Amino acid sequence: MRAINIILFVLILIGIGLMVSQNRWVPVLVEYILEHDVVEDYRDGSYRVEGYLVTLVDGESDVPIVPDGSSRILTRYFGNELRKDIDGDGREDVVFFLTQERGGSGVFFYIAAALARDGGYIGVDATVVGDRIAPQSITSGPGRQVWANYADRAPGEPMTARPSVGRTLRLLLDTETRQFGEVVADFEGESNIPGAYKGR
Repeated sequence: MRAINIILFVLILIGIGLMVSQNRWVPVLVEYILEHDVVEDYRDGSYRVEGYLVTLVDGESDVPIVPDGSSRILTRYFGNELRKDIDGDGREDVVFFLTQERGGSGVFFYIAAALARDGGYIGVDATVVGDRIAPQSITSGPGRQVWANYADRAPGEPMTARPSVGRTLRLLLDTETRQFGEVVADFEGESNIPGAYKGR
C-alpha cells in the first residue's frame, strides 16, 4: 500500500511539473487571484491587462519585460473614475482609466473596474481604449453601461498628431467572465440586453 502511495505521489509531481512547464497553470492561477484578491483600496488591486496579471501597489506596477531585462512594463492608475453598480449586485463599483507603457514610445490607455465585494474590491479584465489618446471622462450610460469619452486622431493622421476627434467607447460588463464588451451603438434595447454588445 505504501508503494502505491509513493507511486501516486510521484505521478502527481510529474503531472504538476508538466503543467507548470507548459504554462497551463498560469491562466488558472490568474483566475484564482482575480477572484480572491479582495483589497480595501482598488489602487492596490490585481487586473488582467492584455492577458497578463498586473498587481498595483499604490496605483502602480513596474516589472521587467523579461527577467533581469532593462526594458520594463509600467502600469499606472490614471483616474477619471466613475462609481456605479456595473454588475447588478446592488453595490457601487469603481470604473477608471489605467495606462501602460511597454518600453516604446506609446502610452496605452485602458478601462478597468474594481467590483465591490465584502471587505473591499476585486479587479476585472482591462479593456484597451487606444494608444496615445487624450482621455476625457467616464460617464454613466443607460442600464449598467459605462461610456469612456476620449479624443483620438483623425483617420490617416500620424501618431505624433494631437488628438482632436471626440470619441465614446460604450461598454457593458459580462458578469460571468468579468470582461467588458463594446455595446453596438444603434442596437434597439441595448440598455438592458447583455447580448447587445460584442467582446473586445
